[in-house]
Amino acid sequence: MEGLSTNRMTTHNNAHFRPVAACFDMLCFEDFRIHRLYLPLVIGFILLISQPLSADKVVINEIMYRAPDAKEIQFFDHINILPRKSGYKVRLNKDRPLNGMTTLNVLFEPGDASTINEMLAYPAYELFGNTTVYSGAARVLTNGKAVGYHLWFEQPNGRFFKRNGLNADGNVYKVIWQQSNRPIPFTPESKQTERDDIEARWEKVTHPHEGYDDLVNMIESLEQAKGDDAAMWKAIETHFDVEQVINYYATNLLLSHWDGYFNNYFLHHDTDKGGKWSMLPWDQDSTWSLRGGSPDSLSKMPLNYGGEGARPPGAPEESGERSRFGGRGFGGFGGFGRGFGWWRDGDVISKSLIGNPTFYGKYKARIKSLLENKFTLEVFEPVFDDLRKKLAPEVKLRAILNEMDPDEETQRFHELFDTLSEHLNLRRKFLISEINQ
Repeated sequence: MEGLSTNRMTTHNNAHFRPVAACFDMLCFEDFRIHRLYLPLVIGFILLISQPLSADKVVINEIMYRAPDAKEIQFFDHINILPRKSGYKVRLNKDRPLNGMTTLNVLFEPGDASTINEMLAYPAYELFGNTTVYSGAARVLTNGKAVGYHLWFEQPNGRFFKRNGLNADGNVYKVIWQQSNRPIPFTPESKQTERDDIEARWEKVTHPHEGYDDLVNMIESLEQAKGDDAAMWKAIETHFDVEQVINYYATNLLLSHWDGYFNNYFLHHDTDKGGKWSMLPWDQDSTWSLRGGSPDSLSKMPLNYGGEGARPPGAPEESGERSRFGGRGFGGFGGFGRGFGWWRDGDVISKSLIGNPTFYGKYKARIKSLLENKFTLEVFEPVFDDLRKKLAPEVKLRAILNEMDPDEETQRFHELFDTLSEHLNLRRKFLISEINQ
């Protein structure tokens, strides 16, 4: 891909930007009153959003990208930007992807915590052996005005699956925790099923016209094997890429991702190579203890969380499961057991797999290995420090833009990273104790 010279200028919608290269070292402003705030070169991705001032204005949206340690700046224009919750969905031209990506999500959750969670989660999944999306931090400008740093992450699509050696023509389903999905109305009658509950729980992302037969078959195999450990293990081996789903659930457990067992994942069915199912993480804002509970309570998420019969620490044996939207144990937020309002029951997949003794034994062994070799402060403290250094100037800038106290916002930001280290230590201590029992 051709890059721009560092002295290129771009003008559109009456917004005039500084030389492109300068945008990476100092945010670009039409109003230069605060350009004195210097931002070190730490973010290589800038999204420029142009909004029409009137109906006759042409909207040209752009991305500037500089690869790590590279001098060349790559310029992507005429991209399509659509609003989505807390941000934007960005579609590039298919004939000119960015590092192989054609669709990105760019968002920011107020308060920094959820955004930081997600920035740290996707690399952790990869470190622990999962296939996951590219992700990182971006600067966002709208009509030449900075709006602060955002998280960006790739949308799983055909290019993503192909790049990662997965069947790009396989069936992909996205879990819908509210059970509110409705299949497309013109699915052929021969492809319709009687399992409205399954169709409501998972949205078919690819090949929707071909129906839900493969998913129904997999779920019903688990349901039929319930109560027979040997039959369940056979069903698990038949349908799942066992090593892959172990890595997926192990990462959720280590990161205290209470929201990742009944929610926040994609299912991928490789319809060509043995018919195995795998799981991909999605929407990781509830990882790393900065959302949904205190570091202390989230550090006590038990080893069998998401499995059949799991319950919060200290819950009585006779406490039954309550079901809402596929299973919310103990009343959901603010429910049973003070401090464990984040608790959720697993779904039929996690209950079946983690609740099976053979799978659970392999699962525990993988968690033990990760605790010994990868989920350590020695590994993650440099990661925390690096992200802290990169984002601290951006946090200060956002505070100035929003007329907030930059010192107070920076202090709050640093406290979030102190919480991450605290949670990691507490989590390791709890899980090591559980494994050694």
